[in-house]
Amino acid sequence: MKKFICGLLTVLLIILSSTLIFSFNFKKIVVNTISNGIVKKEIIDSIDEVVSNFDEVNYDNVINEIKDNIENSEVIDNITLDIFDEIMGYLNDGDDISIVNIDDEIEKIIDENSDILQEHGIEITEEDKQEIIDSVIIDDFVNDKIEEEIISVKDNMSSEELFVLTIYDVLTSSVLQVGLMVGILLLIFIIGLIKRSFYKWMINVGIALTCVGIVDVIFMPFVVNLLLSLSNVDIVIDIGGIVTSGYIALGVGIVLIIVYNVIKRIK
Repeated sequence: MKKFICGLLTVLLIILSSTLIFSFNFKKIVVNTISNGIVKKEIIDSIDEVVSNFDEVNYDNVINEIKDNIENSEVIDNITLDIFDEIMGYLNDGDDISIVNIDDEIEKIIDENSDILQEHGIEITEEDKQEIIDSVIIDDFVNDKIEEEIISVKDNMSSEELFVLTIYDVLTSSVLQVGLMVGILLLIFIIGLIKRSFYKWMINVGIALTCVGIVDVIFMPFVVNLLLSLSNVDIVIDIGGIVTSGYIALGVGIVLIIVYNVIKRIK
């Protein structure tokens, strides 16, 4: 009976640990997917059009360098995150909506990529740079229009869309995360009480974390790639955070199993 109960608690540990990892990484997955699949793609396409007009440069080298630079740009990720937070805060809580000022970030992106262009003989003057900045930066009029569209979206959301937003809000809430952590610690404590040992709980926790790690490292990327290939959607879902968390869980799980077996042999 004790083995059955401990086995059941171990399964619950797997579920709670997996949910906790997903909760911590869900927002990052959404934001990075938007940043990589929409924002960065649009920027690359725009620069592609400009570079293609210069016959005297090696087009492939230039666009590949710019593409790599933009794809690894934390500045764009931060811009996307700030705007996403602002919009989600309004849609979920009805907070005052105000599009984030991104003037400095836009200038950094232009500076980063203008250096690459200059290295390949494409000269951009300060006037050209300022013209690009002025065309990209959101002025008050455009800001007001964006706010109107967001307000309109909120006012006309269907019950299904509201439900999705509620699910997102719950999955990324700190209340859920704290609750999951407390639940995990409580399960470990209960397993320790049942086994009446200072170390035997390690095998259950080790097995649970190893299972979580295997799922996150091996099966999660496989399932995501399979779903994307079946849906024919030209987008990349970044689950790097989940995979990294999976490696950590796998490592901790293996260590706990080893420590358990060492103590068991000594005793």
